[in-house]
Parts: sequence; structure tokens; C-alpha cells
Amino acid sequence: MEFEEIKKVKDAYLSQLLSLKHVVSVGIGKKREGGEETEETAIVIGVSQKLPLSLLEKSDIIPRALDQIKVDVIQVGEISVFPPLIVVSNRTQRIRPAKGGYSIGNIRVTAGTFGCVVYKGSEGYILSNAHVLVADPTEENSTPIEIVQPGVADGGTYPNDHIGNLADYVVIHPSLDFSQCQASQGIAGFLTSIAKIFGRQSRFQALAQSSHLNLVDAAICSPLSQDLIDPDVEGIGIPTGVLTGSTLFEKPVVKSGRTTEITRGKIINIDATVTVGYAPFLGIGTKYAQFENQLLIETPEGENRFSAGGDSGSVVFVDDGQRKVCGLLFAGNKEGTYTYANQIDDVLRLLDVQMTPS
Repeated sequence: MEFEEIKKVKDAYLSQLLSLKHVVSVGIGKKREGGEETEETAIVIGVSQKLPLSLLEKSDIIPRALDQIKVDVIQVGEISVFPPLIVVSNRTQRIRPAKGGYSIGNIRVTAGTFGCVVYKGSEGYILSNAHVLVADPTEENSTPIEIVQPGVADGGTYPNDHIGNLADYVVIHPSLDFSQCQASQGIAGFLTSIAKIFGRQSRFQALAQSSHLNLVDAAICSPLSQDLIDPDVEGIGIPTGVLTGSTLFEKPVVKSGRTTEITRGKIINIDATVTVGYAPFLGIGTKYAQFENQLLIETPEGENRFSAGGDSGSVVFVDDGQRKVCGLLFAGNKEGTYTYANQIDDVLRLLDVQMTPS
């Protein structure tokens, strides 16, 4: 069956599927049998934990097919934006001119990754995630705007390591957020305490809910001068263009990041809608945002983890030697085996920039 037909069925059932317990993402990929990929394209459901049917309520059981389209289930874990891991490498050092693959961040943010240089005409800008370059990407006109390289978690200070200022970002709209109401917070805390007394692991939260779907977690920084940035991405080279859409199905990919440096993976889902935890505390998100049209990247067996905390903002290349960018890495599971990336054409369009100068 054609991709567009499967997408129509996926979209028709999307809200229903995302409401099921443990469901984290819904995308399109190859169905697996006995752990091996088949040639059959399916609607792929990512869950935080795979459980036997006997432990699920009937209303939370994922169907095996939807309108004659097969459904597959994979365990991706909880998907979050994690703080940077502590590492000792040249990627956390100050570098001038700065380039893709190195530590960077807003002066109120720990650290993420300088993805690559993007352009408006011939003027270069630093591309990374909004949650790397913006103090609070869920707010309009977030301040402060100063960016340092390396990020503050890696010893960067202002003004000594000031490399540029926030130029633009796409606001992230949470779908779930802690309520600001003190009374509701108090009730949630009381219920959590009662649950602990009875040996339950339940954690109650007071939440405000929204149905907004995001496309990207992306921002750009204007350098203080053009000679402070280098278009090269460490270990990969200068991007030559972009690849997008359904052509990315099953493509091998490579990225260069602040924490795990050069790693390889494979795109196993496209057109994925995923729920991502932001500002995680002890692994639990305090805000949740839903993103659509995302890429799901899996770490192949035998390879090191594709991503870890601090790799946020890395650009993802199709791994065929042509140096075409396909995505902007922004979230994953704590094991680094499943990583989500924005489609790069959405990033460039919403920030009104290009991958190559003109």
C-alpha cells in the first residue's frame, strides 16, 4: 500500500492511539516479526513499556490492524530532553571559529550542541534547538538572549565566551504543563504521599492541557561576527544540501554531537507524532509537548548509542557520503537507543533560513 494511504489511516486514528496508556509515539515504518524487519509497511506504535495483554485494561490494548493496515508495537521508553552528561573531550572546549558538533548554549541553559551554520543570503547563523539557545522556549520573547560557546555546563562564561545573540526561535507549545494553582498542586502532592504510604509508585500531577502540535524545537543565533563561525561540522564536513520527506524511509544516518561525538543510526519511522518530556526531574518531565512529522532513529545492533544528553541540536546527515542534512536531533530515551529528530525542511522553513549560502 502507498505511503500516503497509510498516512491517512494513521492520521485518522492518531488521537485515539495517543490516548492509550503507555503510548509515546505513532509513526510509519516497517513491521517486525521476531525482531526482524519485514518488507511490509505498518503503523508503528512506540510505547514506554511493553506489557502482557493480561496486565492491560481492555480499553488500552493496541489493535493489531487499523482499516486493514498492520500495526506494530516497539518499546521506545520515555522520550525526554535530557540535561547534558558530564564528559571530558575537545567537544566541550572553547573553539574559535566555532563549528558544528561542539558545546553551546544560552547563558541560562546548561549546554547542547552547535548543529551547523545556516544562512540568510550570505550571512551565517548558528543552528541548534530552541531548548539549547533559549532560556524558556515555551515563552514568547524569552530573555536573556546571550549565547556562549562552550555552554555554561562546560565552563562557558559571559562575557568571556560570548559568541552571539539569539536571533529567532520557534515557540514550543506544551500539551501538558504543571498548573500554577497552589491548591491543585497541594492536592496532587497529598495524593502522591498517600500512594507512597500504601507502597504505590503512582505520582499525581496537577496539569493544564492543550491540544497544540509542534513541528520543531529549533532556534538560530547571530554571531557577533562572521569570522567566529565555521561551516564545517566536526568529523563530517560542510553540509551540501537537504533530503526530506518519505525519501528518508530506512536511510542510514550519522551525526556529530557534543556528548557522543560521531554516531550512526537508521531512520525506522517517518511522519511520527511523539510526546516529549521537558525539564525532566529524576527522569520525570515537568512539561510535555507533542511534535508531529518527526523522524525516529534507532541505534543499530553493535553500534554505540546514537545520542545522549548534550547532543541536542546536532544536525543529522544521511550517511551516504553526500553530506545532505535530513534532521535536527532534539530528544530521545535515556538509553540513547531511540532518538527523535525534526525534519530539516520544517526547521529551515519556520526559521526562514537556508542550508547553503546564496
